[in-house]
Amino acid sequence: MNERAASSPGTGILPPDVVDQIRSTNDAWHRRDLEATLAPYADEIEWDTTEAYLDGQVYRGMPAFRAYLEEVLERWGEEEHRLEIQEILVVDDTSVVVVHYRMLGRSQSGVPIDARWVHVFEFRDGKISRAQNFTSLDAAVESLGVAGLTRIWKPPGD
Repeated sequence: MNERAASSPGTGILPPDVVDQIRSTNDAWHRRDLEATLAPYADEIEWDTTEAYLDGQVYRGMPAFRAYLEEVLERWGEEEHRLEIQEILVVDDTSVVVVHYRMLGRSQSGVPIDARWVHVFEFRDGKISRAQNFTSLDAAVESLGVAGLTRIWKPPGD
C-alpha cells in the first residue's frame, strides 16, 4: 500500500457546489459526524498520504478510507484536531481542487500543533474520487505540474 501514484489533473467535471461540499465535509469533521464527513466521497475513493507522512499509505475504497478516518479520530480525540480552511483553489479548467488548511490541535503527547495542510481533491461524477495529502501548498502545486491556480473561496474577512 505504500506506492506513490503519479499526479495528473482530473478528467471529471467539477461540481457546481464544490465549495459547499468541501466546507460541509470540513464542518462535519469538526462535529465528529463521520457519515456526513464521508458524504462527498465516492465509494471508490483513493486517499493518498504518501507525500504527507514518511510511512504514508494509499487507502483504496470506502471501507479502507472509513477505517483510516476512524483511526485518526481515535488518535486525535474528540476536540483535539481542527482543520481551518485558508483557501480553496481550482486547477486550470480541470476537476482538481486544492484546499489549503491550517491544522490546529495537540499531538498524542499533548504538544500543541499549528501547521499548514493541503488536500488535492479530484472529482468524478460530482464526488471526490481521489485525494492527495501534502504538508505545504508549494509541494501540492509542484506535484500537479501546472501553474494555473485560481482562488474560488477564502474565509470572509481575509
